[in-house]
Amino acid sequence: QSEKIIGKLNKNLKNKIFISTKVSPENLSYKNFIESSLKSMDNLKVQKLDLIQPHWPNYDIDNDEIIDAFYFLKKNKKVRYFGLSNYDLKDIKYFKLKLKEDFKFVQEEYSLRNREIEKKIKYCENNNLKIVCYSPLSSGNILFNEKESKIFLEISKKTKKPNTSIILNFLLSRSKNLILIPHTSNINHLRENMNSSKFKLNNKFLKMID
Repeated sequence: QSEKIIGKLNKNLKNKIFISTKVSPENLSYKNFIESSLKSMDNLKVQKLDLIQPHWPNYDIDNDEIIDAFYFLKKNKKVRYFGLSNYDLKDIKYFKLKLKEDFKFVQEEYSLRNREIEKKIKYCENNNLKIVCYSPLSSGNILFNEKESKIFLEISKKTKKPNTSIILNFLLSRSKNLILIPHTSNINHLRENMNSSKFKLNNKFLKMID
């Protein structure tokens, strides 16, 4: 549905933005990966995808099938880059070995409550992989205990920034390779999110949050 909504955008606007989409786990076989990607292009009404990603692993399908399908699409000028979403580090290393500079993006959840991806940051930095982080605000469900609330109250008073901006700023401080994609349906929250990279938390505050 979201592909179809983007498909309705003005063609000139779509030419200016980076468009990525995903292939579901049940469609990761060679034939289905290609067909799914072409269906997405039809929904998006574009001639080429900037990024295609398996959404989740399917370990019943050999990774080489996915690689071969990507190369078919790349050869036919249907995609620019490859990415992985929610894959283990061993798989990320394998795809990088095979796809080299065509493999540019890793997407995973990253928030104050889920920081598992930090184990992969160094590898991604060393191998020119951008990390696209979904749910950085825990889908709006983050709850603070008393101690945590006091920490954020102190930082918010000193910086005059809302907690959401402070959280996003903290996460961004962990690596220059991170791209955060927080969801919002509120225009004011969107502005706050966009401005969350435009200030610098001092080391004291970073350590307190950590």
